[in-house]
Amino acid sequence: MTTETGTTESIATGAGTVRLTSLSHGAGCACKLPLAALEELMASVAPGLGGAHGDLLIGAAEGDDAAVVRLDRQRALVLTTDFFTPIVDDPGDWGRIAAANALSDVYAMGGRPLVALNLTAWPAATLPLELLAQVLRGGAEVAAEAGCLVVGGHSIDDPEPKYGLAVVGLADPDRLLTVDRARPGDRLVLTKPLGTGVVATAIKRGSPDQAVVAATIAAMATLNPYLNFRTGTREVMDFYASVFGGDLTSSTFAEAGGMGVDESEQGNIMHSQLVTTSGMTLMAADVPSSMEVSPNGTISLSGDDEAELRGYWDGLSAGGTPVVPLEKAPWGDTFGMLVDRFGVTWMVNIVGNAG
Repeated sequence: MTTETGTTESIATGAGTVRLTSLSHGAGCACKLPLAALEELMASVAPGLGGAHGDLLIGAAEGDDAAVVRLDRQRALVLTTDFFTPIVDDPGDWGRIAAANALSDVYAMGGRPLVALNLTAWPAATLPLELLAQVLRGGAEVAAEAGCLVVGGHSIDDPEPKYGLAVVGLADPDRLLTVDRARPGDRLVLTKPLGTGVVATAIKRGSPDQAVVAATIAAMATLNPYLNFRTGTREVMDFYASVFGGDLTSSTFAEAGGMGVDESEQGNIMHSQLVTTSGMTLMAADVPSSMEVSPNGTISLSGDDEAELRGYWDGLSAGGTPVVPLEKAPWGDTFGMLVDRFGVTWMVNIVGNAG
């Protein structure tokens, strides 16, 4: 069971009461080995962990968010792993944050996640496995939002708990997003607020502002879908704003300095972002004619607010095509799937609803 202690959550165990973050020697990425030490290490094991060659498009030497292996002219596998010690005290939130972190490495390369494995280290003698189940459920929830299957994993007994995912995704080999593509003058789009590390340190020290913690957890556990269209992003995002509400901002290629696109496309949308009233972030862009348009993945909406989710379903259904009716599912929730008028697939899951 859990008990509230001020603004931090403590776990009641057989050995007393403990906060998950107190079991970590650092906070999140602060537990990583120093970059200089890793570079020296990698140099000592080369060429076994070398750089790109042949169908290996991104290797260890490139230092990117994930490795990429070409399957054929249209497809490449994206492979990554990410795990860390507790950075929050709620086990479900920790699972959600860790999963979002791992899945985001695939998105950062321009891919979409397909399948994942859990990576878990757990002090079984001192922490109940019930808590680990909460961690795994949190991770599975976020993976489901991404349309990514979690198909098992690996666990070890360890005094310091750790959790994350190994993820395999799919990408277009010609549209990879790599760190070496950044150029002076490029516009930097922040999809997450800065300062989460500071909040994580405050949580570990046991003196956080609860409102700040809640906002930080929501941001860290949120996946940010990015939609691609040849044209019409402005109409698409206006439609989504009418369905979800919130704050919509857009900028054209011309407003971003041209970005090297054809003159006829300067008025197209380079980046559009909708932060909905429920806290979800949707992003989209018009793709220049010199580039291929990647297929848009599936966006999942899940929660226990029946009125809100049914409202979203009704709004998205306008001009769209139902795939699975919104009705009672075998697992006990109310579930439906549709393709909206712009060809984007949505899944809606109302948790524990009688239908």
